[in-house]
Amino acid sequence: MTGLVDASNARIQGNYLLHDYHGGFSQGFNLWLQGTSGSELAEHNVVIGGSWPIQSFGGEFRYNLVVDSGHNFWRSAADDTRIHHNLFVHATGTNTGYNGAILVYGGESGLDIFNNTFDAGGAVSDLDAPAFTIGAGSLFRSIRNNLFTAFSDVSATYGKAFVSADGGAVSAPRVTSADYNGWYNPLASSSARYLPGIAQGTPGAHDVQADPKLSGKPEIPFAVPQGCVWLGTYTTGHVLARYRHLYLVRSSGRAIRRTASGRSSARSARMDRARISSGASCPDGEARYGVPGRFRAGRGGAPSATTPADSPAPTRTRWWPWARTTCSH
Repeated sequence: MTGLVDASNARIQGNYLLHDYHGGFSQGFNLWLQGTSGSELAEHNVVIGGSWPIQSFGGEFRYNLVVDSGHNFWRSAADDTRIHHNLFVHATGTNTGYNGAILVYGGESGLDIFNNTFDAGGAVSDLDAPAFTIGAGSLFRSIRNNLFTAFSDVSATYGKAFVSADGGAVSAPRVTSADYNGWYNPLASSSARYLPGIAQGTPGAHDVQADPKLSGKPEIPFAVPQGCVWLGTYTTGHVLARYRHLYLVRSSGRAIRRTASGRSSARSARMDRARISSGASCPDGEARYGVPGRFRAGRGGAPSATTPADSPAPTRTRWWPWARTTCSH
């Protein structure tokens, strides 16, 4: 577990955080903020496993990969937390008791959730809980421009809705704005996108429900040999690059993710990745984490940004350095 106690403006960047969690109730956190911590920046990390992989985070959480939800990918947050441009991917079997991909319950307010992809794992995981379970007194500023895919039907406990509340009913809105989200959940034909009354106004007026035509197929189970990571032949950047490529929206799936300005998200995806592919334009000048492109064959260094975002997926030997190296699986 990585924990911060009474931290202020800490920067958590480029880490590979693994919790060897095998389901059940273990009280297992992975990244946990405690005390007065609440103004941190977490970016370009790979976070794998835990009952609650992300617990009580506050600040800005961006450009991360979170693998396997436990009971939730994320539980609780500080006020005004921004969660954006992340991948939340479930890559293992069912767990004992899901209660939402993101669960908040502490009266937190001002949360902004945008430009994330949530892959719930389909029939393998049978994730039958909401994408968001919002407790009484908690308030989201916005849920926008996200992709939600491979969820199972939400149980009646949560009102059979993806954006929902504990108890499955609300007396007042808990989301100020919810729109421009993409949905593709063939296993959830009986589930609504939004619980009645959960959001102000009419949520989802510009939502799209269609196949996103992603660049690759979900990898179940998680395909990265841990031995390669520990030996240093495969880096956090390699993992991020691989997954960012797999979850690019191809040009044929542009309709699934729209921006608030009405532009297709396939274009937005290219723009987002361009922004992190050159040191001059990516956030904080960090160009070494997860750039979609070819890896230098046989090396464990940073990938080169030579493959266009909408090009065919590179071959396995280009993307997986362990195909040309010897390491423990």
